[in-house]
Amino acid sequence: MSDSIKNIVYKQFLQDKAIIINSKINDETVDKVTMQIIKYNIEDDQLEEEQMCPHCNKSTFNREEDSIKMYIHSPGGDAYATLAVIGAMATSKTPIDTIVLGGAMSGGFLIALCGNKRYAQPYARFMWHKVGVRHIEGALDTINDEKDEITDLQGIFEGIILEKSGISKELLDQETLRKDWNFDVKKALELKVIDGVLSCGVKS
Repeated sequence: MSDSIKNIVYKQFLQDKAIIINSKINDETVDKVTMQIIKYNIEDDQLEEEQMCPHCNKSTFNREEDSIKMYIHSPGGDAYATLAVIGAMATSKTPIDTIVLGGAMSGGFLIALCGNKRYAQPYARFMWHKVGVRHIEGALDTINDEKDEITDLQGIFEGIILEKSGISKELLDQETLRKDWNFDVKKALELKVIDGVLSCGVKS
């Protein structure tokens, strides 16, 4: 696909209130997602004001009926960038629905969980694992500080999973003990990770 066609498609997505996360989650992802969320909310604020009833002081514009759609295909990425994306989602007055296309892994899995309504394509895959670190170097005090930070991050992420899904602490510990936990759409439905499956554009 040429750059010009990509730009046309991207502009159409902006008009359709869509956000795409299709790469590793990093600072660039945070910038893109945050700016789009702000843009869509400003537009919805304007629509809300334009459709305000002068008599009852209530707007006929319904944000619930025109939610933001976030399409996810991501292997995960930076832990802090993941938290920043989730934080940006939480600031949105307009609901954000998440749709998993191919894979929602690690941080991508957490972001998918934080949608107002959560969907996935029939062949989507999910993966979660404990917070990892490639190497820790430095003085003992520094190493201990980094270990404490990793433990805190793990607690935050597990809290999100337990709050947003039907996964129990026992199952989470069992499935992530020294391994990645991979599962399909059927299991995601069973665990209340998603609310429905998309098939030919129709929610089921």
